[in-house]
Order: sequence, then structure tokens, then C-alpha cells
Amino acid sequence: MGRTRMDAETKERYIRWQGYRIQQFSSANNLFLAFAVAALGFWTQLLANSQFEIKEWNNVQLLWAFAGLSASATAGSVLVVIRLVDFRLTADIVKEGKRAKPYKRTLSSFLGKLSWGLLLTQIVTFGLGVERLTTSFLLVYGVRL
Repeated sequence: MGRTRMDAETKERYIRWQGYRIQQFSSANNLFLAFAVAALGFWTQLLANSQFEIKEWNNVQLLWAFAGLSASATAGSVLVVIRLVDFRLTADIVKEGKRAKPYKRTLSSFLGKLSWGLLLTQIVTFGLGVERLTTSFLLVYGVRL
């Protein structure tokens, strides 16, 4: 499967939409990273609250919430670093043009795929963590609502 050549107008639109994609990707990463850190803060405050009764059945919920939210925050943080490395590598490839070493292109492709996997991991683990935290919260305070 060969590469197709783009006319000037198509190339300009492609570059513009590629920029939008990069911005949206970064925004999604930052949003879920901020949510995960905030939810971990809520988790900590919940445990520090003396009125919050931790029953045996609620321990498991809280541990799963912590695991999910921590995994989300970790995936988001690693994703930030990997994207920085990938951007630097891509800039080198563009600067070197056809002289760029093949391993750089392979590594850049791998980092791009890894970035999407980490973003998906970040979102899914955040959802699982919040679901467990909400369940734990409702098990204790649900009767008061």
C-alpha cells in the first residue's frame, strides 16, 4: 500500500485537522488527569472524615477506588512524558528528513500507539475508580440522601 500524494489544499486541511487532533488528545489527557487527582483528594478526605464509617464490606470498595484512580493518574502522568518524548523524536525526524534513522520512525510509531493505549487506560481506570468510590460513598451516606 503506497502513499498517496495530496494537493496543496488537501495537505493544508490535513495539517490543520492533525493539529486539532493533537490539541484534543492533550485536552482529554489533562482533563482526566485532573479529575483523577481531584477524586484521589476526595478519597483522602473521605477517609479522614471521622463520621465516615468504614465497614468490612466497604473496605474492598475503597481499595478498588484507590487502585483505579491511582492507575488513572499514573497512566496520565506517564502519557505526558511519553508524548513529550514522541514530539521531540518527531521533530528530529522532520528535521532530518529522509536521512532520519529507521529506528526513530519505528520508535515514534510505537510511542504514538502507546499514547492511545495509555489514554484509553487512563479513561477506563478513572471510570472504574469513580464507580467504586461512588458505590462506597452511597453505601455509607445513601440513606441520608
